[in-house]
Amino acid sequence: MKIKKDDFIGSVNDLNIALNSNNKGFEAYFLRGVAKFNLGDYKGAELDFSSTISLHPLYVRAYFFRGISRDRLYEYSHALRDFDYALEIDPFNPEAFMARGDTKMHLKDFKGAVSDYTSAIDLKENLSSAYLNRGIALYFLKKNLQALEDLDKAIKLDYFNIEGWLKRGMVKYEIDSLDAALSDFNQVIEFDRKNPYAYFQRGLTYLKLQDTSAALADYNKVVSFEPNNALTHYNIAIIKSQQK
Repeated sequence: MKIKKDDFIGSVNDLNIALNSNNKGFEAYFLRGVAKFNLGDYKGAELDFSSTISLHPLYVRAYFFRGISRDRLYEYSHALRDFDYALEIDPFNPEAFMARGDTKMHLKDFKGAVSDYTSAIDLKENLSSAYLNRGIALYFLKKNLQALEDLDKAIKLDYFNIEGWLKRGMVKYEIDSLDAALSDFNQVIEFDRKNPYAYFQRGLTYLKLQDTSAALADYNKVVSFEPNNALTHYNIAIIKSQQK
């Protein structure tokens, strides 16, 4: 109940008491791992999920969550092994394919990531995050038209997820569909007027359109939110040098 209420410290305290009473309770280790993960203690979470697995070697969720914890710890090869184990036990788990795809993205194995996201979509057709992430992977593979199809689908399934709009705008920028890119970045800013990344990307688009005044205004907006954003300061300097 405390985990459901986001009281992760309270849940860890209760689970410590439970495990002091019975250190063979695999569910208590698992739930404590979930609580620690949500507190950002990924190493502690990994150890608790490992204890869960030692007591219950076929508990698929423990492999899944340990894999995610290891991904956060940059232990990508160990994370992949955990996702492989999870999929051996439950080969019809779209979340495990998604998580393995995410780790492959971190390893820049974009083809492998596309394959895993496709498997997730085959198992759960309306999984917006799978279309979004596959679109990003396809973008890195320079398959921009396919990427756009996936990003269109992701936005259709989850209209208010600004990540889809941002990534679609970036792809449109790459293929020089600049007015369409501006439209997507404008939509992100409509959703979140304090999103520095959206202003930065819109500034790049204005610069490509040779509208330096609009670009400078967006870059200044970025700096107002992130005063230490070095790349934005650099871009402002370039514009000012061009304006003499």
